[in-house]
Amino acid sequence: MIDKKKHLKILKKKFDKIKWENRKTLEKSYFDFIESETVPAIKIEEEVSKKVTLGISKIGGTPHLAPHMKWPEFENAPMVFFAQLNLSDIASYHIEDLLPKRGILYFFAHYEEPVNEYGAEFDFIQPKEKYQVLFFEGDDMGQLKDTSFPETMPRCYQFKESTMRFEPFYEVPNDIYNYTEFEDNLSGNDYNRIIEFHETISKDLDVSQILGVPAAVQDDVAIDWAYAYMEEEECDEDEDELAAEFVNILTMPIFSNIGGAQGYFGIRKEDLADKNFDACIFVMQDS
Repeated sequence: MIDKKKHLKILKKKFDKIKWENRKTLEKSYFDFIESETVPAIKIEEEVSKKVTLGISKIGGTPHLAPHMKWPEFENAPMVFFAQLNLSDIASYHIEDLLPKRGILYFFAHYEEPVNEYGAEFDFIQPKEKYQVLFFEGDDMGQLKDTSFPETMPRCYQFKESTMRFEPFYEVPNDIYNYTEFEDNLSGNDYNRIIEFHETISKDLDVSQILGVPAAVQDDVAIDWAYAYMEEEECDEDEDELAAEFVNILTMPIFSNIGGAQGYFGIRKEDLADKNFDACIFVMQDS
């Protein structure tokens, strides 16, 4: 993966191809804006055709669990399995070394059966007992076993599996209006062109990713994580300061049978350093 300076040079070449009315002012202020907030992240793409082997990173299907691990439940009902992430698959991609280099993360959440063709009813901020992140800390894939769907798992939540393919990228701040709303020196043409330019270098809102800043469908995702954490812990920390402590572990669209919202798993940096994945916070957003 190229470093951040080379990435910004590539963006600068694209920028230079556009005819600006006030290039000098715009160039400095805009690149100051994106340089301060551009962060590395890892994009996830699904590969349905690739063979699924034990311990591989994948979405759907059933988890490959160690003998001591049990399929999580809520009120005696099995949770829905989203994905498993083999951390060794992305070890070379996360520049900031926030995540462990090995081990497997498993992501689950509880949903009632669908009430209609639009999916199940659920709250976008769930109580902690309705979701769980398991962690297998090891590199011996021989300990893992393929599992079967629990007998009581609704068939509509028995999703087909697909493997994950990863691509590192640099993520520019998604909301261009954080820049343009407060820039008084832009002409009307430059204002419109910089918005168009920024859209061409920004990610899609529904991208699945690890690390970086997940694109919000509604409000800032980190604020939702902070709010959910404060509700669970009954603490009175500053919401903005708490939001800044969260790391994006996994962002992915929730399966359409459930409702098609975007799901976000986050964790505080201190819990991540301690590998305390029980402390993960899961929230959802939808349009």
